[in-house]
Amino acid sequence: MELGTMADIADVLGGIIVVGGAVFALVQLREFRSQRRDAVAVEIIRSFQDTEFSRVLNLVRELPDGASLEDLRERGAGYHSAAMTVATYYESIALLVFRRIVPFAIVRELTGGICVVAWRKLATWTMQVRQEQHHDSFAEWFQWLAERLMESDEDKNANPAYRRYANWRAKD
Repeated sequence: MELGTMADIADVLGGIIVVGGAVFALVQLREFRSQRRDAVAVEIIRSFQDTEFSRVLNLVRELPDGASLEDLRERGAGYHSAAMTVATYYESIALLVFRRIVPFAIVRELTGGICVVAWRKLATWTMQVRQEQHHDSFAEWFQWLAERLMESDEDKNANPAYRRYANWRAKD
């Protein structure tokens, strides 16, 4: 075999190896992203199982829709603290969605309804805190996420999971 032919074969094999390596790297990257999404989803689920978060979420749930800053102050520091905790929690979740670290669909399925209810309870309070503190970006991501979730519900004419998946059966 001539040296030129061997060089051509080496070039072809080198190209195949490079392409194969690139394909392997892309597959690994997709797998890594999938694992990261799954890990974030698990962390969201864990946060709802946290006793303290469940307690503050329940306090927010007890509030009337459109609760004002004065309403929370009258109820005591625990309610104001609960509102801050819930707003901060959804700030974090929303930023993860916006940065595409966690898919919107997962957040919608795991916490969409709760977020929308919390926003309905705390929207007036949020606007009043912004005004009082001269801080327009207070709870900005919480608002953003709630609005995206409400749009999603309107677009899909959303049904709760117990209706949407009523015919689902486990595969044993």
